[in-house]
Amino acid sequence: MKKQELKERGNELLEIDKFEKALELFKEAIEIDPEDGEAWKDKGLALGKLDRPEEALEAFDKAIDASPSSIALRYEKTNFLVDRKRINQALRTFKKATELSITGAETGSGNEGPMSLAIETRKNVEELEPEDGEGWVLKGDIFSLTDQPDKALMAYEKATELQPENPGVLKKKGEELLYLERYQEGLEAFNEVTELDPDLTKGWLGKGKALALLDELEEGYEAFDKATELAPDDPEGWYLKGLTLLESEKFEESIQSFDRATELSPDHFEAWNHKAAAHGMIGQNEKAAEAYGKASEINPDNYTVNYNEGVFLSALERYEKALEKFQKAIQLAPEKAEARRQKAAVLEELGEDESAAKAHEKAEERERE
Repeated sequence: MKKQELKERGNELLEIDKFEKALELFKEAIEIDPEDGEAWKDKGLALGKLDRPEEALEAFDKAIDASPSSIALRYEKTNFLVDRKRINQALRTFKKATELSITGAETGSGNEGPMSLAIETRKNVEELEPEDGEGWVLKGDIFSLTDQPDKALMAYEKATELQPENPGVLKKKGEELLYLERYQEGLEAFNEVTELDPDLTKGWLGKGKALALLDELEEGYEAFDKATELAPDDPEGWYLKGLTLLESEKFEESIQSFDRATELSPDHFEAWNHKAAAHGMIGQNEKAAEAYGKASEINPDNYTVNYNEGVFLSALERYEKALEKFQKAIQLAPEKAEARRQKAAVLEELGEDESAAKAHEKAEERERE
């Protein structure tokens, strides 16, 4: 028989509980094509039915090795582990499947359709009750990845009850609290993190974020400063430090921090964007336009960046280039009147009075809507 026929016949035998015979057919299919992930998965299912769990897990792992981007194979392995009450292994496997799903990896292995398989697996995982802190952290990570912050927080709180002095768990708890806009509680969590592990950079970053969100900018700056001392090559610390300085109206100092962030991470869109804003606040129009230009190269479809770059190019009397930016902004957000007003002003500077009048009319229409 051909490989596909062997697999189909093997699955028919599985359905009528002929597990040994099914296993032999799956082995034959694998001999024909050792890189067939589905055949390895089917072998794992047959071995599971024969109560040979370790061999079954080896087969599932071979399946995943053969098809590393397959989400469905990880769902199958997860369900196998759930059935055998191997909770943490099941959670680790499902977490990886979730990460692959988020990054857009293809589904498409397994006998059931990916959607039905995903629903069944997610239900099985959500019903799991871990017995240790590691398991609750894994469950919290899964909820966090799937944008369920309340459930994630509940899981991390369970983990902290079991591991009260684990700074990594407290950090995750703090992050969810900030996401839920419970800033004071988040700060308390990050205070515990930095007390337990004063050298954990992410603890200081989290503390700085919480303080900034509570409008405690000076203390937030100090936390970010500590983070950059601990990890001088981490662009995020420099970016957040710069952002706090910008909000404190310490524009030149903020530019220095944004400079460091963009040196370390030349594609850091937000660092370029806020660096441009800082230059603009102290009248450095040339540098502001240049920084907005860098930001628009990274994210050409951002309305605000195109609009702001146009404003500074216009101030520099580079009207043709400014016009391009305002036209792009209008294309991205046709409902906004401000870009049309700016376009009209630039057209007037270029002596195109008729076109300017039409742009003003369009702006007025948008304002009336």
